[in-house]
Amino acid sequence: MLQRAIADKRVLEFDYTNANHNKSSRKVEPLSLSFKWYAWYLFCFCQEREDYRTFRVSRIRNLRLIDKGFSREYEKLDELIKEHQSLDSREYLDLKLLCKEEIRVSVEDYFANGEISEEGDGFFILEISLPKNEQFWFGMLLSYGDKIKVLEPASLQDKIMEKVRELEKLYQ
Repeated sequence: MLQRAIADKRVLEFDYTNANHNKSSRKVEPLSLSFKWYAWYLFCFCQEREDYRTFRVSRIRNLRLIDKGFSREYEKLDELIKEHQSLDSREYLDLKLLCKEEIRVSVEDYFANGEISEEGDGFFILEISLPKNEQFWFGMLLSYGDKIKVLEPASLQDKIMEKVRELEKLYQ
């Protein structure tokens, strides 16, 4: 339905829940779909906010194709998307991770925007900036178990230890 709405320039309505669990209803002019961080995202013009927005498709509910089309022209769409992404207002966290060499390929897949430096003795360092409130990357870190260690920031080390204690309590 999303691809058809983009191709036919048809307005969409849907309910959306953001990463902070805030819910809203939106009416949008869909412009493109993109796949990043192992999820699909809809880039569109939001009629209520009168601005461009990006929505994670998996958080969209009650998607409805409206009979009304839109005639607004969006020239240089690639440039528009890049400009919108540069205005990202989310808070980011700078991470420094010590990783075992055996997970390099996976780390490069999941954290492709990071900078890697060689540490030696079968380890490398990954430095990356990630959206603070997104859960995907946090779950990925936990899934690596003892093959990855957070060196910075200390607040993330504390959060991981808290999660480990919660899990230990759950499985006792």
